[in-house]
Amino acid sequence: MTDSNASPFASTAPSTSAQLAARMVNLENALGVELARARSEARRWKGVAIAMTTLLCTGFLGFSRMDQEVSPLLQTRRLEVVDSQNRVVFLATAAPDGGRLDLWNKSGQNVLRASATIGGGDLAIWNSNGDLAMAASAARAGGRVEVSTAGRGSATLASNDEGGAIALSNARGHAVFGASASSAGAALRIGDGENRDAMVLGSGADGGSLAISSAKGGIVGRMRAGVDGAEFDLASPDGARRIAARANVAECFVLAGDQTGAARLATDSEGATVGVLSTSGQSLVELEGSKEGGALICRTTNGDALLFAGATAGESTGGTFQLFNSAKVPVFAVAANADGAGRFAIASGEGNAVIVAEGGKDDGASLLLARNGKRAVTLVSAPTGGLISISNATGAPVVAAGVAADAPGGALVLRNAQGKDLARIGTNEKGSGDLVIFNADGTEKKSFAASR
Repeated sequence: MTDSNASPFASTAPSTSAQLAARMVNLENALGVELARARSEARRWKGVAIAMTTLLCTGFLGFSRMDQEVSPLLQTRRLEVVDSQNRVVFLATAAPDGGRLDLWNKSGQNVLRASATIGGGDLAIWNSNGDLAMAASAARAGGRVEVSTAGRGSATLASNDEGGAIALSNARGHAVFGASASSAGAALRIGDGENRDAMVLGSGADGGSLAISSAKGGIVGRMRAGVDGAEFDLASPDGARRIAARANVAECFVLAGDQTGAARLATDSEGATVGVLSTSGQSLVELEGSKEGGALICRTTNGDALLFAGATAGESTGGTFQLFNSAKVPVFAVAANADGAGRFAIASGEGNAVIVAEGGKDDGASLLLARNGKRAVTLVSAPTGGLISISNATGAPVVAAGVAADAPGGALVLRNAQGKDLARIGTNEKGSGDLVIFNADGTEKKSFAASR
């Protein structure tokens, strides 16, 4: 017998026929063993192939029946979907704050990301250049949406526990428009190209407000509602000239001014006024309307009245015009007297009248010249004619000349300080001249009459 492990194809030396026959038997036995071994290996791999085919068929059948049956559970920490070139175009993965989804375009650019955050959800969308085009995020108290151009915010919409807000930005990235709502009201802002306030519109507890600014940044216009009325203001860009208007339950006024002074228009329950003010705010000129009528008042910078023109007070009707000196004393007056006629007066520096002229209700008139408050000369026009009276230093009339009351002609009377006639020159009833001399007690002493 030979070793069964020896190779049947080993080289041998020439042998006898018996040896050759034995070797042939051994060769046949070796070939049988190898054939049995090959058949066993074939049967084993055939079983594996059948098992794999069965598993794949079962899987494909399961996928083909997904519309009828749902897999109870599919778990993974990372899910990738690739295109025909094995590039990832969809990725679902777990992040520290939750899940995240990413999408890529065919150029390999990440164009969308959806993530879970501590405050809620977050969404970002990029354009093909890699610039953020839109972002949306949620917070515990609201949310925010932003649409961008080349990385600059051009439109933003947000909300919080106070209300909502919207902002629009220009190409330079400046938020030139904004609107917001809160528990106190709402606000609207419009800015210029440099992001300076151009107009601000708002509302609050007292009402609405509007502010307009110039290109220099200063507020040039403002309108707002208050607790009991409204306010309106205008100003030049440099602030040198201003207009202010106010209206409330008690009064309303308009004030316009600059460095040289101001003008004021006001009205209240008593009437209306138009005034010119100094730079310190002191009223210099006032035009008033009241229950008694209109009036014009001019004042000094100290507030002292220098001129008054208006309706007269008291029982008389008509107007009055008065001038005052620096001591606040009236030195000139034109007015209506108690009879409704005109009255003209000039006073001394102390306020004593030195010239008084007035008309009477029967078309007569009088002119008074005085000194130190005492009559000096009086001229009167009466129904009977004219009259002149001259008084002494005490104001007692000592000379009187005029139309005689008891004769057709004139008369001249001389009196003493006590008012007693001392001499009288006139005409008698016959038309002749008379001269009468009196004693100191007023009794007649002598009488002279011209013959007829």
